[in-house]
Amino acid sequence: MGMTRCTECSGVLSTKAERCPHCGAKLPKKISLAGWLVLLLFSVFVYQCSMSSVRNDERASAVTPEQMEYQALQQRLSDAKWQCKEFAKQSLKAPATASFQNYNEFSARPNGPGEYVVSGYVDSQNDLGAMLRTNFTCDLKLVGADNWSLSSLVFN
Repeated sequence: MGMTRCTECSGVLSTKAERCPHCGAKLPKKISLAGWLVLLLFSVFVYQCSMSSVRNDERASAVTPEQMEYQALQQRLSDAKWQCKEFAKQSLKAPATASFQNYNEFSARPNGPGEYVVSGYVDSQNDLGAMLRTNFTCDLKLVGADNWSLSSLVFN
């Protein structure tokens, strides 16, 4: 058993004592090695999280106007593909039987300011109940921020 001195009265006491037998002062608890390890790991975790957000902010601020325009164009093309799929589905004789290719695989391109051409295919039943694959092409126009109008829809 080790001996130590009281921080209040400098009296000698056991390292296992909770209070000084001379002055009654409460002795500070010692942190175990496991406690220090947990504290260290928590500190590293907090540091990494804060540095991660700094790195993300730096990456976000490093985006050029050209990259932002490209990302916006990709978003509009994706929206045009989705909208074309919905317009095509509404035009089918048996829309419940429609099985489209993944709309991300549709072909899409700009065709002027706010205008897009989208092509793809759909498998659906015809009037006789036979499943047929039909190609389609949509001409779409973006009206406002998120309204789409269908200029033409052609099934081949």
